[in-house]
Amino acid sequence: MVYAAMEVNHADGTRQIQQPFQLEEEVYQRWRSMAQDMTTLGGQRLAFVLNEIVEHKKHKAAHREGRGRGHRRRSWSRSLAINAGIAAVLVPSMLMLLRWHAAGGSQVIDRLFRVHLKM
Repeated sequence: MVYAAMEVNHADGTRQIQQPFQLEEEVYQRWRSMAQDMTTLGGQRLAFVLNEIVEHKKHKAAHREGRGRGHRRRSWSRSLAINAGIAAVLVPSMLMLLRWHAAGGSQVIDRLFRVHLKM
């Protein structure tokens, strides 16, 4: 993306950078914006990695002392409550659907498909 603005396409299909290269204001502003974006993204990634290193050191120290350190991002009780809520809705509805299918409910679905597929 950076060098594409510098290259000139020739009629024979080759690309070259003009010598000397004349930097236009639009290209300069685009490069400046790209540099700012890439620097910001690099800083965010570096901060994330450094935070993970610090967290790892805390876990390692807690393990060495014989005490566990819970994961900072997830609460097991909250995850259990969410999974139980999903199961409370999903399991009965799946059982009801399977019983309906076993009792001949598939005939209704077959009729619907025949109408739409013109069988």
